[in-house]
Amino acid sequence: MSDWLTLLTSIVTDILAFSRSNTMFVICPPVAVAVTKYLSSDLSISHLFHPWLSSFIYLYLYILQFNINNDIAGVEGDRIGKPWRPIPSNRISIERAWKLYFIVVIIYFLYSCYINHVFCCILWIVSTIILNFTSIQNTSVGKNSMIAPATYAMVAVIWCLVNNVSNILDHPHVLWNLIFNSVITAAVAVQQDMRDVEGDRVQGRRTYSVVMGSPQAEKFIAKIVLCALICLLFEGYLIEQKRLVSKITYMLLNCFLYGLMIVRNWYSYDVRKTYEFYNQLTFFFYLFMTPIVNTN
Repeated sequence: MSDWLTLLTSIVTDILAFSRSNTMFVICPPVAVAVTKYLSSDLSISHLFHPWLSSFIYLYLYILQFNINNDIAGVEGDRIGKPWRPIPSNRISIERAWKLYFIVVIIYFLYSCYINHVFCCILWIVSTIILNFTSIQNTSVGKNSMIAPATYAMVAVIWCLVNNVSNILDHPHVLWNLIFNSVITAAVAVQQDMRDVEGDRVQGRRTYSVVMGSPQAEKFIAKIVLCALICLLFEGYLIEQKRLVSKITYMLLNCFLYGLMIVRNWYSYDVRKTYEFYNQLTFFFYLFMTPIVNTN
């Protein structure tokens, strides 16, 4: 019995080693969707607790399987840019990490079956494998394009759980909003290139930051963010969608958020942390302003 307990403790401890620096990324989306639902309905907080908890568990497993997969594939780059991670720091071997990965994937899949969202689970697992183990990651376009299915697989499940919806296809306005914002998120995610310059160079990637050099890449990325903002403003102006905030408030909030990111990139202000800044704020605002659809 003690041997089994020791083994289980070892597995859990090693898995938790990959639970890093994603606190806001895990907490913000479920909280934002739950707050939106709470403010737009007569439901009590107690009624929202179970779907919020389900969303939190799903997202934690979602992040965990990516972290392990990403660490296995990017260990050489991490030895330079992120030597504190479990594998490059020699706390966990690659062989051990593969075993932990399969355990987490099985748990993630079974839990997705339990909450009836298998498609998004498979979409994310396949996207992660394509991103980390094919040549698609060698360019900025390929590397960041995988953020689109990643965002959809995250937000769609959380929205459905909190709103007690079994099939998001029954709500085309929300579906369109999620797909559109997933593509925008992928475009703006190019900011992460400035965080991984040395690691990308070591792994032979041809990202904007490697090919153009940091100063030019930062300004180019600022222009991409500006284009994304223009698309968001057109979408917000042209398409009527019921949100918690008015149309003008929605557009002003996006101008504020994206304006900050443009300035940070254009003037090279703390560019290594700009991507984390973008994650924490963008997801909260996007989810908080997801169109509200009455669900029975």
